[in-house]
Amino acid sequence: MDKYNHIINKGILDIRVIAPLPPRHNGIQSSIPPLPPRQEVYFKISFDNFAKYLSEIRNVSIHSIPVIATIYDEGIISCDEDVSLRLAFLKSIQNLKIKEIKFKLSESTFPLYNTIMDRINWKHDNVSFLEMTVDRYPNEVKDLRLEKARGKILLPEEKLLWQSDYTLCRLKDRIKPKVLEETDKLKYVVRHYVDGLERQYDFDKLTDFDKVWLTYHFIRDRDKLNISFAHEQTFIGADGLQHLKRSEENWESKPYGTYVRRKGVCEGQARLFRILLNNWDMQVDAITLNGMSPMGPHCWLGAVINNKLYYCCTTQSKLFDKTKFKPDGAEYYPKIYQTSFLDNEDKKNIERHIKSLRR
Repeated sequence: MDKYNHIINKGILDIRVIAPLPPRHNGIQSSIPPLPPRQEVYFKISFDNFAKYLSEIRNVSIHSIPVIATIYDEGIISCDEDVSLRLAFLKSIQNLKIKEIKFKLSESTFPLYNTIMDRINWKHDNVSFLEMTVDRYPNEVKDLRLEKARGKILLPEEKLLWQSDYTLCRLKDRIKPKVLEETDKLKYVVRHYVDGLERQYDFDKLTDFDKVWLTYHFIRDRDKLNISFAHEQTFIGADGLQHLKRSEENWESKPYGTYVRRKGVCEGQARLFRILLNNWDMQVDAITLNGMSPMGPHCWLGAVINNKLYYCCTTQSKLFDKTKFKPDGAEYYPKIYQTSFLDNEDKKNIERHIKSLRR
């Protein structure tokens, strides 16, 4: 059974025709009659309602009205009928007057949508946005068929890192140039880091606990990256909590910006932590989690080891500790895995094991 089944978006079917509010007047009367307000259709649907849309709704007269749509399809392709239904649905909505359409997909449906949209010559490339919101196999290299994508690809550096240089070179018109540039640089950072580990340790015998421990200290230790917290990019709000003061480039929240400046806020450090762990060589199931800490909005790393979720934070707690962090409702890892922590003796055992593997 799919353990993600209870957390993916299902049961969504919402179609609303909305007229924007009329503009405010400054008291000056005009002799020109106002234009009638332009209507827009807000359309949200999940895969389990595709058949209902095709049989009952697609002939509703909205084809001349601009449509803003969100399509949720985070399931698994299980049979040919699933493929045929998605093909029929995409062919049908292709005829709408789409103003913007967002696709929330999984590791299974993402490549299928790219293939289908390429096959039917999808005509809304400039207003289509594809995002992978669920990944059941985060430690595997996947052929997402990105070169066939008919829209803007909203994959972050953490996901693009798994793609080959050849594939990334073919996506320059579908991914922001800055994201591609920093992904390329992060590949070098990861390779340099892993090369160092392979020289110093019997790499193949390192456990996931070992890899997380080593990476945590690689980020924090003075004789390594020695990354500090970017206090200048935060402020204390009226609520007494710490909030982000975003820079123009947002470097403090990006993995490469944090790496190259040797400082970043919690998000930048957590994303760098994840990239150093979740890649072709390290293959640790790691994800960044957003939520709240006692200090305010927070981001930290979650590592799945032995089917348990461990919180790992470089800014507000010690490694593998029990924390008071509360993940946002949208975070699905805490709903799938039991949260755990290690005691001091467990941590000492990790250190002893790592020392035993030094070359």
